[in-house]
This record gives sequence, structure tokens and C-alpha cells, in this order.
Amino acid sequence: MQAALEQPLDIDVLRKASQRYLSQRHQQAWRVALPNRRTLPVFGISGSVAGDNPILLVDDPLAADELMATLELGYLLNLTQHDRDFAERMQYISRSGFFTSTLPLRDESQVITHYSQALSAPVVYPPDPAK
Repeated sequence: MQAALEQPLDIDVLRKASQRYLSQRHQQAWRVALPNRRTLPVFGISGSVAGDNPILLVDDPLAADELMATLELGYLLNLTQHDRDFAERMQYISRSGFFTSTLPLRDESQVITHYSQALSAPVVYPPDPAK
């Protein structure tokens, strides 16, 4: 963990990943991963899949920067998978339409379902008190 904090991911690699995100983000489900085993991939959905969900900001101009930060976070989360002091599963859900998680997805067909379930969790989107 200390090495990860002292040696962050290469900025050029992160910028290339950001460019891949910008070219893929209009696909229904997409994946951006770095060419190493140290980081977790980032999965996402398009704005058309997100629909009119009021808490999402899928066209946020800072989303590419957030994606780079999410890849850095994925680097740290990947290290925690082998540490029993951390929770069994950790994930980061972005309002920009993407996420990273220590829980692996079998394939990209699970991206939309996983993201939708994460958004409907009470910790992300408070339940309607009238229901």
C-alpha cells in the first residue's frame, strides 16, 4: 500500500485511459482498464442507458478527470482485496455513469445491471419516505 501511495500511476497511461473513455462512453456498456494487473478496471454505461435519472451527471465535463482518479482508486482498492482488515467488497460508484469494484464482473453484460442496482441502494439514493 505504501508503494502505491509513493509511486502513483503514470500520468501518460492515465491520459490514454481517459481518451479511451471519451471514445467509448457512448456505448451502452463499456470498460476501461490499464495494461497492468495492479489496477481494477472501470466499467460504465452510456447516457442513453442512464436515461433521466436525476442524480446522474453523465455529461459532466470533469468526468474524464474523475475517471483517472477512479483508476488510481482502483489501484488502491485492488491492494485491499488481500487485506482481511477491509470489507469483503468495496466499490466506487460515480454519478458520471461509471464504477470500479473489488467484486469482479464475469463480463460486460453485467455492467448495466450492476450499476442500476448500485444506484438503487439506499446509501446512494435515499428511499422515498412515502413508500
